[in-house]
Amino acid sequence: MASNLRYYFTASYSIFGENANISDDDRTLIQTTIQRNYNFYDLVFREEVTLKKSFVISMLVVISLLFAGCDSDSIKADKENVNIQANSEVDKTNMDEVISDYIIRYVNVLHKPTEKQFEEHRIYGIEEKADRITVYLFSIFDGYSFSDGYFKNLAYSTRYVVIELEKKNGQFEVVNYKDSVVSEDVKKMFPTEYAEKALNEKPKDLHDAIKSKVELWLKSQGRMEKTEGS
Repeated sequence: MASNLRYYFTASYSIFGENANISDDDRTLIQTTIQRNYNFYDLVFREEVTLKKSFVISMLVVISLLFAGCDSDSIKADKENVNIQANSEVDKTNMDEVISDYIIRYVNVLHKPTEKQFEEHRIYGIEEKADRITVYLFSIFDGYSFSDGYFKNLAYSTRYVVIELEKKNGQFEVVNYKDSVVSEDVKKMFPTEYAEKALNEKPKDLHDAIKSKVELWLKSQGRMEKTEGS
């Protein structure tokens, strides 16, 4: 717009100021009028641009504040969502199976090779957020092999586990895993209420559950060996 104004008044100045067949006094009057009009409209244009810039800046500030408020509300709602769902019932369909399978595959490579592995765990707590859940648990791993007429427990370990799962297409999948065999780490890994339970763990029932699994597996394989070391 500024360039258009400049072009218009320059052209007018040239037509009426130099090429027109008029007296010198009239030419001077016309030139003075054109220059005054140019200065006036140029000032108006500049003030209009300044006002527009101020308006745009003000709108940007308002929008930023609105978004900041929305983000704050979202964060607050998100935290409330976690607190509400931490004590909710989680559909555990296939969850224990997924946890056991993952721990067996993860822990198995830490021990010498065995023919069959078993796992039992106790869940202390579950925290749910959207489609992801965090599970705090204690796990026992046993690895068995046939040797000298027995089915021997040749690999054994216990560990404290924090495992994150996501439900996809109705099935749980592991998205994050952390464990420790050191009890001192529990307070760093678990919320206080779960850490206290883990540190007072008495896993006899878990050992018994693994023994039952071993016996059922041997029967399913048609084997008659007795177990040793379980």
